[in-house]
Amino acid sequence: FEQPFEDTAALNLWSRDRAGAPSSHMRDMIVREHILADQLEESVAQRSGKGAGLVFDTLANGGNSAYHAAVDDDKLKKAENAMLHAANVWQNEISELPGRHPNIRQSAAKLVEEYLGRTHHSVMQDIPEGWHPGDSWDLSEIARLPRELRSRCKPAPESSPFMSICG
Repeated sequence: FEQPFEDTAALNLWSRDRAGAPSSHMRDMIVREHILADQLEESVAQRSGKGAGLVFDTLANGGNSAYHAAVDDDKLKKAENAMLHAANVWQNEISELPGRHPNIRQSAAKLVEEYLGRTHHSVMQDIPEGWHPGDSWDLSEIARLPRELRSRCKPAPESSPFMSICG
């Protein structure tokens, strides 16, 4: 390639859809669903902070939540209203886009119910025995390194965002 200025370069990239990938229309739908999930989660996290997980669990499991007593009813009502508002905002935004999304025909309450059922209903049922809010999770087996790499690694300090430091 021609390089008209010193210390510059040009790089052209082309991409192709991989075989078996969803059509671009479906990818748009999936992205729009992720936007809804992000807005619903953010609406609760802004109001509940570190207690958002307990709020989600209580909203998803109702009176069956083991942590229902840890969340007061006023906080639950505010979180539910925030989620309903976020769902309404999402519906209004998506209805203005080409292609829209089939879920804009559902009520905001139904969108929130589906979100909670799909994402938070069983989370707290899968926790280790004896775990309580505020306890740290054991993430040591989540991304297990291959043996040859593990032999060159040591555990990262608590302050590190990484699990291991490898040399």
